[in-house]
Amino acid sequence: MRNHALALGLIQTGEADFAAFGLIHHPDNHHVIGPWEQYRSLLADASPLFRIPADELIDAAVDQGAPRSDWACYMRERYMLARNGASE
Repeated sequence: MRNHALALGLIQTGEADFAAFGLIHHPDNHHVIGPWEQYRSLLADASPLFRIPADELIDAAVDQGAPRSDWACYMRERYMLARNGASE
């Protein structure tokens, strides 16, 4: 969560107008979801914080075509992800 604190600090010092902070996690890593949601519940405004399973991000990149689809293929192989959220 220190990266979120850094983002807030950049806003407070005027270095940035806004910040969004996201957690991109492996779809099989269910252990991070609970603590992430607990952290979000502590904040007055949790709207800039988001969570996306990595397979959804990679699927979206594939749909964009090259060169994003090339990156997506590499990431899918590297992290053993199958299209539509099914791990290999």
